[in-house]
Amino acid sequence: GQYSAFVVTAAGDEDGRYDLGLSYNRPSKFIDHRVTARYMHGDFNTTDGRGIAETRGVGVVGEIIYGSLLVDVGFGYEEFDGALSGEDRVFTSFGASYKYNQFSVSVEGPVGELAGFNETSLSVGGRYDIARGASLNLGYDYSDIEADFVEDSGQSSKMKLSVRYEY
Repeated sequence: GQYSAFVVTAAGDEDGRYDLGLSYNRPSKFIDHRVTARYMHGDFNTTDGRGIAETRGVGVVGEIIYGSLLVDVGFGYEEFDGALSGEDRVFTSFGASYKYNQFSVSVEGPVGELAGFNETSLSVGGRYDIARGASLNLGYDYSDIEADFVEDSGQSSKMKLSVRYEY
């Protein structure tokens, strides 16, 4: 629900995973400021056969919007129990996007450390708005994570092209 400049969110599923969030958004003259904090709790099955890892984490993101430019910076911490007991994840992320007429460009890149292993990724994208709700999108994703217990570990690079319609 929304209370003045604050928005409170909660989501959960039948497996007991949940996510709680709080965001604050306040425009001031030409710049919008937003700060978001969230707490998440869940589990996942490791890919190396160790079993199920329980995870609890917190994250904070600050965002500034000036006209068509959006810039954000985030920080997070995640702690594991179960199959990864005693391990943790610390990360930071940055992002920026700019829109000019029908064209949008964006870049985003989190870096961090997961259970002592480095993780790095970068996403660069472009979008062309064709008509109301329809867009042509092109994106490049790069990731490098050394941890062998998560899906998609190792180095990967992908280029994607899509047409999207939102109503």
